[in-house]
This record gives sequence, C-alpha cells and structure tokens, in this order.
Amino acid sequence: MSIKLMTSVAVTAIALASSCAFAQSDLSSRVNALESQVNNMGSGSKGVVALGSDLSKDILGGHASVDQAENVKDAKMAANTIALGGYAMMGFQKSEYRGVNSNLDYDYVYSTGNGAGFDALNLGTFVRVGDDVTLVVALNTKFGSDNANGLKWNDASDTADTSREISTNAPSVAQAYGVWNINDQFYAFAGKKDLAFGDFSDNNFLTANLDRPVFAAVDSIGFGTNFQGVDMVATVYNTKQSVMGNKIAFNLPSTAGGGTFANDDDGVENFALNTSYNGLLDGLTVGAGYMNHFAQKSSGSKIGALTANASYAIPNTDLSISGNYTRANNATSDASSRRTMYSANASFNPKDSKFGLSVGYSKLKNGLSNPFLVGTSKQQTIISGTYDLNSQAVLGLEYGRANNDRVDPHYNESDAYNSITVDLKAWF
Repeated sequence: MSIKLMTSVAVTAIALASSCAFAQSDLSSRVNALESQVNNMGSGSKGVVALGSDLSKDILGGHASVDQAENVKDAKMAANTIALGGYAMMGFQKSEYRGVNSNLDYDYVYSTGNGAGFDALNLGTFVRVGDDVTLVVALNTKFGSDNANGLKWNDASDTADTSREISTNAPSVAQAYGVWNINDQFYAFAGKKDLAFGDFSDNNFLTANLDRPVFAAVDSIGFGTNFQGVDMVATVYNTKQSVMGNKIAFNLPSTAGGGTFANDDDGVENFALNTSYNGLLDGLTVGAGYMNHFAQKSSGSKIGALTANASYAIPNTDLSISGNYTRANNATSDASSRRTMYSANASFNPKDSKFGLSVGYSKLKNGLSNPFLVGTSKQQTIISGTYDLNSQAVLGLEYGRANNDRVDPHYNESDAYNSITVDLKAWF
C-alpha cells in the first residue's frame, strides 16, 4: 500500500471518529438538558401542587413546640410550590367524671363518653413563594355543636359529655402567617401565628399537657435569629389578645373569653421575648421567655409572666426528659397574680423498635385559697404507649387522669376525670 493511500485512510478514520465523538457529545448534552428540564418540572420550579408536607405533624398535631416559624423557614420546599398536609386521630374512647355533692358527704361517677369518634382532623396548606418566603394556613375541624375545639375528657362532667363528633360548621383558621427567610441567621414573620413564648412540647399520644396555651395564635409581627446555638424570637401582638384564655385554674378573675382580655383598648401593646440555647451539653436545650400580658388583675391591669424550660436527650440512651415552668411575675395579694403552671415529660423510644412509651404530668395553680372553691388548682397525668405502623401512622393507647383540687385538708380531691383511648394517628 502506498504512503499516499495510507495517509488518506488515516485522515478519513480520524475524521469519522471526530464526527462520531461530536455527535455523541451533542446527543449527550441534549439528553442531559432534557433530564434537567424534567427534574425541574418535578421539583416544582414551574409551580407544582404536592400532597404531603414535613411540616404537617409539628404544626397541625398540637404536641411540638408552640413556635414553628424557624422550622417553616428551613422547610425543604422547592420555589413556587404548594404542599397540602393533614393530621387526623380517630378511634375508641371511654371516659368518666367523678364528682362530689355540695355537702361533701358522698361522690358519684358519671360516664362522659363511651364509643368511637374523632379526636383531631386538621388540614394545612404550605406555600413557598420564590426561594425565601413561606406561607402557612392551618385549619382545625370543629367538634360538637358549640365548642370549636370540642369538649375533651378532662373537662367533661355530669352536665356535658365529650364532643368527638365532627361538627357541620366550617373549619376554623387556627393559623395563617408568612415567614421571610432574610438570610441564614435572620427571619421575619407576620400574621395569625402561635406566640413564641416558652416551649410546651410533650410526647403524649393524644392529650396535651395542661400548661399548653389554649389560644396560642395571635395577630402578630416579629423576627427571629439563630446564632451559635442561640435562638431568639421577639414578637409584638394585639393588646386584647390572650394566649392563656380560659384555663380552668386561671379563670377567677380572668378574661372575657375567646382569647381576648376585657377592659383593654385597641392597639398593639403586647409583646413577648423567647430564647433557647443548646450549647451547654450534648443533647441539652434550655430556654426562657417573657410576656407582658399573661393575665390581668381584678382591677384590669396587666400581669406579665416568666417561663423556663429544658429538654435533655440523654446521650447513648433512648430516653429523653423535658420540663416547663411558668409563673406570673407579680407578687401582690391579688389572687390572679400568683398563678403558676408547670409540666414534666419523659419518653422512651428505642431506635431499633417500633414501640414507644411516654409519661406526662402537668399542673395549673391559680393562688386562690377558698377551701370550698373548685378550681384552686388542676393537675393531669398522661401515660401513653405507641406502635409505629409506618413513618406517617401510629397506633396508640393512652390513659389519662385529671382532677381539680380544693385547699380543704379534709377533702382535697373534689373532681376527677379519667379516660382510656385507643386511636389511630396519621398525617401527610
């Protein structure tokens, strides 16, 4: 073969190889571009509605820390997406009330509930607008005919049974607010949001501790920050709004009900500060907070409150403990200014097991000293056992006992409430 022919063949081969490589490279780039476009469509960059949210359990469940703004800020959501979430509890409950007649010479037992029903049915919508703004709307289904929250076993009596049937009334808006992620350390929020004051979380299966706020959501604006293990949140909210509302042990003297204070002017004169720190020990978090309008005296003047809390996930174990303590910061002779409330929780959740166990104790004390007045204080004990069906469904058994105390040493326990519940809890 001549040198010219060999050269011609080599040049032709090189040209063909180059052409094939270019074609393959071009095809590969086109495939990669198409794959990227499909992924972007799936991730929601063009706007997608998805079923299910990681925020549902904590925001709709009523057992996590009352302030979830930072979790909302950090939620894993693609830009311009909408996530629909839900939380439900349903099953069997048997409850009873034990009361005492007016002469304190005998007691009686009254069945307040015995059957199947719903204990929660809440819906949530979570919207990520762009990369930095998240909107939250949480709806709570109403139970019974008159009470939006339904009468629970720990308040039912011989005059009113528990309310576990779904009301025909429309669901109520529990929270509706937005969070702006300013940067990695700062965020701001505005809207109807659970007030950042204390922690009040628990591991109870169904029934929250007594010290958890009744009307936690207030119309507010504020900001928060996280720096080197320190979380701080500052909030201002409407003067008339209350987060402790109509707690049994706190209602003499108290408020006009419905989460509002009586004899207050319009305006935004209430505020709260809340902090926590997790840099002391591995697994330990401590916190404190202050609000300027926890309750009010019989004269109508404000009473502020201080709260402290701590939680400890004991290293190298499956045991965790936590506690909260809150008290009015006014020590006058007015009974309403001596109010205190506290709770303690312990839970055992083995990592390699689907079973869990928790115990919660809480007490409210309003400082009144009339020996024949029911409601001087109220305490509650909850024992729960759970079995994880999957990552979003739990079967649980709960025993609950609560009672209102008298100061009278001859008959201290005047009213008692008992319940046993077997429920299925599910969220998405």
